[in-house]
This record gives sequence, C-alpha cells and structure tokens, in this order.
Amino acid sequence: MGKVSKATITTSCRLRAADAAAASDKRAIKLPSSSTMSPSAAAGNATATASRIISVLPSATEILCLLPGFDKLLVGRSHECDYPRTIRDRPILTGQKTTFTTSADVDRQVSEALSQGSSLYTLDIPQIQQLKPDMILTQDICDVCAIDLQTVQRVAKGMKPSPTVLTLNPASLRDVLVNIVEVGDAVGASKEARAIFEDLVRRVKAAEQWSLANVKQRPNVAFIEWVDPIFYGGHWTPELIELAGGYHPLNTILKSSTDSLPASHWVKQPVPTVPVRTITRGDCAATSTYATDYTKSYRIQPTTLVATHPEILLIAPCGLDIDTTKRELRLLLDRADAWWWQLNPRPKRVILMNGNHHFNRPGPRLVDALEFVQALLHRPDLLPRFASKEYTDKDGVGFPYEELDLGYWFDKANFVGKAPKQP
Repeated sequence: MGKVSKATITTSCRLRAADAAAASDKRAIKLPSSSTMSPSAAAGNATATASRIISVLPSATEILCLLPGFDKLLVGRSHECDYPRTIRDRPILTGQKTTFTTSADVDRQVSEALSQGSSLYTLDIPQIQQLKPDMILTQDICDVCAIDLQTVQRVAKGMKPSPTVLTLNPASLRDVLVNIVEVGDAVGASKEARAIFEDLVRRVKAAEQWSLANVKQRPNVAFIEWVDPIFYGGHWTPELIELAGGYHPLNTILKSSTDSLPASHWVKQPVPTVPVRTITRGDCAATSTYATDYTKSYRIQPTTLVATHPEILLIAPCGLDIDTTKRELRLLLDRADAWWWQLNPRPKRVILMNGNHHFNRPGPRLVDALEFVQALLHRPDLLPRFASKEYTDKDGVGFPYEELDLGYWFDKANFVGKAPKQP
C-alpha cells in the first residue's frame, strides 16, 4: 500500500465477506498439511510449490517474505507492495486510475467509479505474461483495496500454463494469521510458516491474558480509518483494540466497557488446525477459515461519533502516513462545522498512526499493532520499545506515531479559515 495509491482507493472501505468455499475442479492439486522445502526444492515440487510468484496484495507480499528465502521467488508486485524494502526492485504490475487530492475528494472519486462499475486499477497484462508466473497471490475481500479477483482470474486462465491463483480473504486477526500457514503450504514452506504462526498466536494470547488479568475499566476508543467522511474501524481493527484492553463501542462484541471478551476468544482457544485445502490451477482458492464477530468498516455520521463520547481517538487513515494525515486534519479543521469541533467533551488523547503500513494492512505486523495499542492504553512503560531498534531494524520503517497537543489542536483560532492550500 503506497501512501497515495492506497488512500486513493480505500476511503470508502467497501469490504464484503468472501465465500468460504475453495474453488475446485478436475485440475485440482492437493496441498500437504506439512512439509519442509527450501526455495530451490519448492521450485521443483509440482504438487504444492511455486518458483515464480507474483503478488498483487501487499499483505501477501509481506507473508511470503517472512518465509526464509522465499522473497527471491517474487518476480512481480503491485504498486502498493512496498515492504520489505528488498522487493522494491521487482517489476510493478498494477496502477491506479484515481488521483489523491483530499480525503473528501477521494471519497467522491471512488463512489463515482464504483457506481459506474469502473475498475479502480490497471493491470499490466503483457508484462505478467512475460514474467510467466506459476502462482499469483491476490484477494477478494475489498472492492476498492486491490485489483479485482475476476480480472486476475481471467488473466491467469488465458496463460499457458495457467498459474495458480491463491486469494486471501481475512475477516479477523485469526484469519490473517491463518493466511500465513496457507501461503506457507502453497509454496512448500509449511514448517516455517507454522512456526511463525504459532509465535504470533503466542504473542496475541499473551496480550489478551494481560488484559484479562489487569484491565477492569476499558477506555472508550474510536478508531478512525478516514477523516472526511468518517469511517469507523472494522474487521480486525476493533478486535485489536479490545484484545489490548480497550472498548470500541460502535463495533464491539462487548456488552460494556467493564466487560471481558468471551471465553471462546483467544486465551482459551487452542492453536487452530489448518485443514488441507484444494488449490486449483488457473482458478481461485478462496480462504475464509474463521468468521469474525465484528463488522466491516463503515461510514458514520458525525453525530453518531459525538454521541459515544470517545476518550481516545486513534486516527490511521488507510494508506496515509502521519504527515499526510496531519495535512488532511488541517483541511478538515478549516471548517467551523467539522465533526472535530463537535466533540464534547473533547477526547483525552488523540494519536496519529501510520495507516499505510499498520492496522489497515492485514499482515503479520497486526500483532505489532496489537502490542502497541496495549502499551498506549495501559502499559506506557512499554512505549519506548516502539521507537527502539526492536521495531526499526527490520526494514527501517519502525512503528511511527504522534500524540497531538490537544490544547493546540482543539483551538479553533489555530485552524478555522487557515487551511493549507489543496494540491
């Protein structure tokens, strides 16, 4: 997800649940439940591996690159696949048709394109054909987040031989982590993928266990995925907040801010067994192993947000870095009737975060985001970790955030009528 490209097409966040069934036909290939192969060995295994992989989904790219050595098999990527840095030299195969101007204008562009049935992306079909992939990683959960699945399938079916199309459709944090195992199985790195999966599950359970043991009163948190208009956090985002010990009232499975997550959630659940699945060459293998108890992200009216009296605003617009988010806030605050000025009482804290790399991208770094939110809400002694080498030496991205000075940001004299020039 590039800063501009992701923001350009994600403002409406029109997510939809994907069908759980995996496609299959007489060409289906059975994937083994576990095996260990090096990339070179994987390349020669016709039953479960690939030697030339294209990813048009940033989170899938991150998952593939978590598997030791498998980043070398990536031969093409989307314009949004920017992590880790080592893959930025691979050919870019997608592009965007919209242009990022302002949050409100992007929402208009996306709405108009979708109402006309227009695609929001371009796909470089000749280059894909030249690259001759034997596997393409994509998604079918979000109508505006990436190139549509039907286009990818059509291209794959037109190639000889047809590459496998593996589509990842996570609706929850557990789905996201299971996707790691599914990608690992597909490329012949089952053992490595399961080890990564189990470590991430351990960290999630540790965070929830801490919340269960220590949090009696959950702070009221509003996660804002877009500022103009307001889109409220959905899918895995409210789950992260409530696992961390927060309360996300407009998208929650809790009865109140003093409630605990049900016993069926993470702490008392065993590590799930990921079943052997069927992947079809030239077609789609759709994955949605677990249902989510939370809803998708959705647009809300300012009065709805104001009525919840949020104590903490977490703002991470999809695809925007912190500097761009601050610029968008200034444009919003230029209006005397903006929802920001209606918050009464004003929040106790407002934190801006990187909506491009964290929270909105359904990959393994969601667990970092969970630990960050828990530190932010309840464990301030752990916050220095997120500015430490532990979080910055992986790829130089780190875990940036900025807490706003409320005295300044809630003073109308600093903003109304003083918006920066629009691009």
